[in-house]
Amino acid sequence: MIASLGMYDPPHLRAANDTFWQEIRGNLGYGPDQLTRDMPLHELWTSPQMLFAQTCGRPYRLGLWRDVTLLGTPDYQLDDCPQGYYFSVIISASAEPPRTGRVAINGAASQSGWAALYDYIHSADFTPHGHVVTGSHAASITAVAQGTASIAAIDAQTYRTLKGHHPEIGNVHIIGRSPLRPALPFVTARHQDAAALRAAVSTAIQGGRAAAQLGIAGLIDIPHEAYMAIPDVPQPADVIGAAS
Repeated sequence: MIASLGMYDPPHLRAANDTFWQEIRGNLGYGPDQLTRDMPLHELWTSPQMLFAQTCGRPYRLGLWRDVTLLGTPDYQLDDCPQGYYFSVIISASAEPPRTGRVAINGAASQSGWAALYDYIHSADFTPHGHVVTGSHAASITAVAQGTASIAAIDAQTYRTLKGHHPEIGNVHIIGRSPLRPALPFVTARHQDAAALRAAVSTAIQGGRAAAQLGIAGLIDIPHEAYMAIPDVPQPADVIGAAS
């Protein structure tokens, strides 16, 4: 079996994620001894061996829902945000929002890094000219801070966890935020015992010591329909040209 907490797993939070999983596993009574960190995410999410993982809302909406069962959505208690929802912050190297330039995207399948940025582009006075795919939110922050890109959208929980732990985060400014969306849900493979897992996760959040370190205040029941109702966006190349 496979378990993963790879969506919010920078080096300084890995020990807390390991503890959180051990608390879930102890409540459940079975599961892998350790979290998997060396497997491509889509391969992990769609594996029949996947017992527990966290996924992004856009891959879930675009087809992953056929392979997994929602367990619940963690509540990160973000500012001005309903329980179980999140947003992305839009960053620039300047406090004055730029009107044009290249955009940094962590990945084209990302809700927080691309879909949120698309929403900003179409609501703000900004004309994109090309994009760079960075591979992570942390790398997108670096790209903006160093001038490789003019703006990027960063998952608000990721941005919060990287404060004090990213060498360039003090060199960027928040110039906007995206619409609210259901946060990144916990999932399991279709044939797994979802009720038992849901109970194990809830108990770990309520009675364990790692959830607070990870910023998780509760497990919220956000239905499948709420994720599926989010409007989808084109691919970056169809909007702003090929990556460079």
